[in-house]
Amino acid sequence: PAAAAICINDEKKMLLVTQWREAIKQLTLEIPAGMIDATDVSPLDAMKRELNEEGGLRAEYWEKVAEFYTSPGFCNEKLHLFYCDTLSPVASKLALDEDEFLTAEWYSLEELKNLLTEGKIVDAKTIYAISVWENMLLTGSEG
Repeated sequence: PAAAAICINDEKKMLLVTQWREAIKQLTLEIPAGMIDATDVSPLDAMKRELNEEGGLRAEYWEKVAEFYTSPGFCNEKLHLFYCDTLSPVASKLALDEDEFLTAEWYSLEELKNLLTEGKIVDAKTIYAISVWENMLLTGSEG
């Protein structure tokens, strides 16, 4: 299983990380995410760890958005998707995994939509997360 999050800052921008994905031999823009490992008590604990590692952040507000199988035709990975805001820097940032090399950037919804149109966001969980966030903004249900 894995956990991912729609992380929104006070400027109404979403956090994405750029990282190399060997399977497709390219850099991707993705929402923060990671595997749930044996030390995690829950999917939310895993996501809090990943937000610390990948963004150096902690969130005051968390909301479970969905859980789904990423590609049930060939694997059984279940992804737990969260929304979080009220972000602040962590006092002690956790180290990235030894094979992780990434950068974190903030994007407005308009910028994200342009990146989607340009084909620069190719990760399914991130495409879904952008759609969820846009719907939250439209319905006024954001954290």
